Amino acid sequence: MQIVDAAAAVLGRQGYENTSMKEIAQEVGVAPGLLHYYFDSKEELLTEVVEQLHREVEAEWLAAIDDLSDPLERIATGLDAAEAKCRERPEFFRLMFDMYSVGMRNPAILKRLRAMSDEFVADVAEESRKVSEQLPAQSPFDPKDLAAAVAGAIDGIAIQALIRGEDPHGAFRALKGLVLSHAAMAYVVAGEPPPMDRLLAFLQDQPGPPSPLDPEGQGRAPGRT
Repeated sequence: MQIVDAAAAVLGRQGYENTSMKEIAQEVGVAPGLLHYYFDSKEELLTEVVEQLHREVEAEWLAAIDDLSDPLERIATGLDAAEAKCRERPEFFRLMFDMYSVGMRNPAILKRLRAMSDEFVADVAEESRKVSEQLPAQSPFDPKDLAAAVAGAIDGIAIQALIRGEDPHGAFRALKGLVLSHAAMAYVVAGEPPPMDRLLAFLQDQPGPPSPLDPEGQGRAPGRT
């Protein structure tokens, strides 16, 4: 929808608190009254924007891992995709956290936020089950609990990056190491040596463009060029 796309652009630039419905209407090129015809409030419009961005981000994550059969590669690629979205599209996470704040005082928004969270955790849990089935031993954790932990870690890294104005690369690399270490435990439990060379290869630091959160690169992890 054109209105949602335009709202995403202006909310991403200015933030939820600093944007009025009038400014969004100007971005779309319509009268404010028409905007209120489709959306009762700015809170509802924010929710539509976040849900649309959420669908786009999740679709990109699923597409990134779709053709991969190796469980370790799926883990590494999936977390790399999450890092890429955090670094390239910080406005999505900024607006998502705005929605969290709104949802805490608006039961209708909280219900939609819960549905969005449930969908994401369910998708990550399904991915966790797929990965676990391909490892030498099953994970001792319930896939849903593991998915909730990973989703919470991603949100936490994103909000810390926004608060501190730092590139989240180092934290995402550490998270990838933790999840890969959990996968390596499956080899130990099965009495097999973990594929350490491959695990370490997935953790090799790679240079990349500066994050919009930290354009000068001052907050990057040591060793990142």
